[in-house]
Amino acid sequence: MGDYAAYGEINLGDKTLSARVEKTFDQLSSDPGASISAACKDPYQAKAVYRLLSNDKFTAEAVIEVSKNETIHKILESNVDTVLIPQDTTVFNYSGLKATQGLGLIGSDQNSRGLIMHSALAVGEDGQIFGLLAEKVWRRPEEEAGKKHLRKKLPIEEKESYKWLETLETADISAELSGIKVIHICDREGDLYELFGKAYFKGATYLCRRIHDRVVQDECEEEGLINVFIEKLPIEGHMEVNVARNSHTNRKARVAELEIKYGKTRIKKPCHLKISEQTPEFVEVYVISAKEINASPDVKEPISWQLVTNDEVMSLDDAIKTVKPE
Repeated sequence: MGDYAAYGEINLGDKTLSARVEKTFDQLSSDPGASISAACKDPYQAKAVYRLLSNDKFTAEAVIEVSKNETIHKILESNVDTVLIPQDTTVFNYSGLKATQGLGLIGSDQNSRGLIMHSALAVGEDGQIFGLLAEKVWRRPEEEAGKKHLRKKLPIEEKESYKWLETLETADISAELSGIKVIHICDREGDLYELFGKAYFKGATYLCRRIHDRVVQDECEEEGLINVFIEKLPIEGHMEVNVARNSHTNRKARVAELEIKYGKTRIKKPCHLKISEQTPEFVEVYVISAKEINASPDVKEPISWQLVTNDEVMSLDDAIKTVKPE
């Protein structure tokens, strides 16, 4: 079982309730995959857990606050010089629970019901997990179905993708980690100009996998598309990565050889966005391309990783580190 003593100090305005939180976490951690009744091994203890969960004083925000403070404490004790903060979305599919209320749509299938969670962890470059920094759970309203074509006209604050900006704000612990580099990690869903703009004004560092072919501008103020910019970059070197076997796609394990390119450019603000205190006209970025070469004919999808970051990439070693930190 884990050490949950810190949760005994959770701010719920009730010392008895706070002590119950610590005990509950300790009980449930004994068998994380079990039901509450099975993990507690006692009907009275299980009933106490259910009472805690139904208590309005017990909130997710209070739990996250303790977790964030403990995470910062662990990082400061670890002597690391860099902390990665990956954020991502998880979908909980409860479609089989027909009588359950409070669920929302989780896909294009109107019968798919569940909840959505977006969270951020703090991890070391070696994969060490320090703890949870931010988490938000919500249901997607049914009235949002079929309105994807209208989302481009909405401000980012009214879109579900605002979760990336919210989490960057909540999970950024740079101020508490003086002297330690903090890098926010996003997958292709986080390729948002608004996110890059927020990071620029906030002074936060990010590394994001790219998907959009954005307009870029060079030093001579000539504009073009980022895909063309990458294509013209010189090959700076090569690296190898181990690709794991994937039984779902019938992918075999292999060692992939990647050619590495990198360069600096400026991404131009999309024309549908207005310049504001959080949306500059341009953001300066470094672009890294890691493309698989010499793949065997049976490889259906050769690797092609395109990354953008506002952290300096001045050498081949810097570029390789963004692709493979370890």
